[in-house]
Amino acid sequence: MDLRKIQYFFAVVEHGNLSSAARSLRVSQPTLSRQVQAIEEQFQAPLFLRGGRGMMLTEAGKQLHEGLQSIERQLRTLDRRRPQRLAPVRRLFQEPLR
Repeated sequence: MDLRKIQYFFAVVEHGNLSSAARSLRVSQPTLSRQVQAIEEQFQAPLFLRGGRGMMLTEAGKQLHEGLQSIERQLRTLDRRRPQRLAPVRRLFQEPLR
């Protein structure tokens, strides 16, 4: 799983639907949908429940989200310790990928 897919996953969790998440990431909704499907295939489990009111995390999705949040916290800690050398880490979670 690369950083772009992590950002995509976080955006869908945050926005609760593909359309809003795609707009925030500046990608098309079909592109984001394909990436979410690729993540689910990689983990061999559905990560979202899809319904008329949006998308909610499954139990597997919640576990992945918690794990990725832990990694993000660790990266932010490293970033605070060495702001000059690790400045790009800060941007990974602040700027949308294009």
